[in-house]
Amino acid sequence: FLKETNAGKMRIQQKKRHIFELDDITIDIDTWPQVPTYVELEGPSENTLKDMAQKLGLSWKYAIFENALRVIEKYYNIFPRSIKKYTFDDTK
Repeated sequence: FLKETNAGKMRIQQKKRHIFELDDITIDIDTWPQVPTYVELEGPSENTLKDMAQKLGLSWKYAIFENALRVIEKYYNIFPRSIKKYTFDDTK
């Protein structure tokens, strides 16, 4: 569709993700270029997420409730939306 409309690429972006399921929780382990690997938990309720965090040895007091791009911008001062190629090879 995009090729037919002559739309050009805006940017290329990479991340590495490992996905696990345990009980009712999805556990994503994500790595973006120049950002430390982090864990993302998704589940049906805050209590189930807190329980899983405890099972995994994660401290709930360090939890961040923002999307990945916002975290990368806010905490690592990297702005993926303004980088044409935000990939592991191009950000070394």
